[in-house]
Amino acid sequence: MKPTILFADDQRRIREYCQQELGSAGFRVMTVEDGDDALDVLESVFVDLVILDEHMPRTSGREVARAIRQSHPGLPVILFTADPLYERYQSAWIDATVAKSEDLAPLVVEMTTLLAAAGDEANTTDELTFPNAPDASSPSLASVSRGRRPTYA
Repeated sequence: MKPTILFADDQRRIREYCQQELGSAGFRVMTVEDGDDALDVLESVFVDLVILDEHMPRTSGREVARAIRQSHPGLPVILFTADPLYERYQSAWIDATVAKSEDLAPLVVEMTTLLAAAGDEANTTDELTFPNAPDASSPSLASVSRGRRPTYA
């Protein structure tokens, strides 16, 4: 079964491009245009991972990530931003920060890594495999910055 990704970005072209490309990489992608819509979807739909733009109307990606951590503590969250200083957005609410680019390889590798880790944390015996995902040693992974995951009792 394909992992379900919730992708929130206020720019329609980015949502459509990422939905198509990530779908081709083996993911089921649901898109919304802002953070409030993402939180609404999470109330009724199970997803495996959330990708958030930082700069969205109404609620920023970091604010949404904080709300997700409170309501869904184990759900992996990636901040996907065009801000050249994206590394400054690392926090306990964000598992990784990836620079926006037409090359989605760094994003797909980070998604694959987080989904595999989430599967391990859930003690699942199913192995997550993504045949179209790029190799983790790809030189384009310089645009990935990992955040720290909080520990929950």
